[in-house]
Amino acid sequence: KDYYLLVSDIIKKFAPSKAKILDLGCGSGILEMYLPKHYKIVGIDNSKDMLKIAKSKKSKNTKFVLGDLRNFNLKEKFDIAVCINDTLNHITRYKDLKSFFANVARHLKKGSIFIFDFNTTNFIKNLQEENEANWIVVESKDKKKMLLYKKFRRGKLVVWKLIYFYKNKNNKLSFKEEEIFERVYDLKQIEKLMKKFGFKTIEKREIGNYKILLVTSNILF
Repeated sequence: KDYYLLVSDIIKKFAPSKAKILDLGCGSGILEMYLPKHYKIVGIDNSKDMLKIAKSKKSKNTKFVLGDLRNFNLKEKFDIAVCINDTLNHITRYKDLKSFFANVARHLKKGSIFIFDFNTTNFIKNLQEENEANWIVVESKDKKKMLLYKKFRRGKLVVWKLIYFYKNKNNKLSFKEEEIFERVYDLKQIEKLMKKFGFKTIEKREIGNYKILLVTSNILF
């Protein structure tokens, strides 16, 4: 909650009163709940399940769109773009990250603001290998669902291994397995892309010892 309030305050600091805001990797639409209702917001994500949750909240002046952050085309420009909760790290190929920055730049007005965070190389340093990592159990309040997960390093990637246990329509126990990958980036890599696509740092905040939050301005497009 505190992090969403922080990002919300930064947005309000730079956004015009009737700003158009683009939320990249919006997930279930949590950030939108912390923003004033007079903004026009478009959230984009590649998960149908997350967007279904986001749309169910029926936020005023908010539209949610299914799309790929590397190549979406909304055919409009925004005053503010936001990409938080290490969404950027889920882009695991550097050439795809270049496409992402190019696409964000295309969707912003000149002088607009891009706020984003990313996990740095410090995030992976203390992670164990897969066979050494411990499982963590999270159970729903009604005891009908349970999540088993662990995170570990695999080469240069961070891997989240998840097993969902739930009761199906016949009240029988079922499970689904999933692996989520993240690549960590150092600040120099990010600044190189920022320079290439016309972004200049206005504010830099270190969140803990492994996450950086940047507020940047689009000075070229």
